[in-house]
Amino acid sequence: MLATSLAVGEFVPIARNSGLNLWIGNNPRADGFYVYPPHAYLDAQNDALAREAAMAWIREHPMRALQLVPAKLWYLMRWEEWQTWIFASTTASPVLPFERIISWTTNSYYWMVLGAAGVGSRSLMTRHQPRLLILWMLFAYNLCSYLPFFGLGRFRWPLQFILILYAGVGMVALIRWIQRATIGSSQHTR
Repeated sequence: MLATSLAVGEFVPIARNSGLNLWIGNNPRADGFYVYPPHAYLDAQNDALAREAAMAWIREHPMRALQLVPAKLWYLMRWEEWQTWIFASTTASPVLPFERIISWTTNSYYWMVLGAAGVGSRSLMTRHQPRLLILWMLFAYNLCSYLPFFGLGRFRWPLQFILILYAGVGMVALIRWIQRATIGSSQHTR
């Protein structure tokens, strides 16, 4: 942080590409996902230029900017992306079937965690323990903080632990429901 701030002559708290990321999510070609920017915007010295272009587009197209929000949320939550990076530099065809297996496996796991997190949240609500849902506000805040930019699954990674915690609650609720159903049906058949 200090080295970057000194090098560019202004305070840079995290990164110097917020203008670039704002442009990626708000431009004539924006679709909610990553859009390749003009080469000039990749230079950190032109970050303010990218930011101004994005802000001008938002001012000129406020309804389109709002219409992109659901797509950005979709791209934030739709799948796990890390496995695609492993194969990104590989173009050999023998890798493709293996890549699909890895992708299907990791995404199936992610969708099960997401579903179990939903069950866990519902379980907490039905047990009248909504205060335990406070972590969802942190998760929602994280998602909303990316909406001005563009959707990418890696942006939610810092808060994956919240999904996993609620998924654990959901799994316990499912196990209890199965146990009650099994015990109830075995007593009913006697």
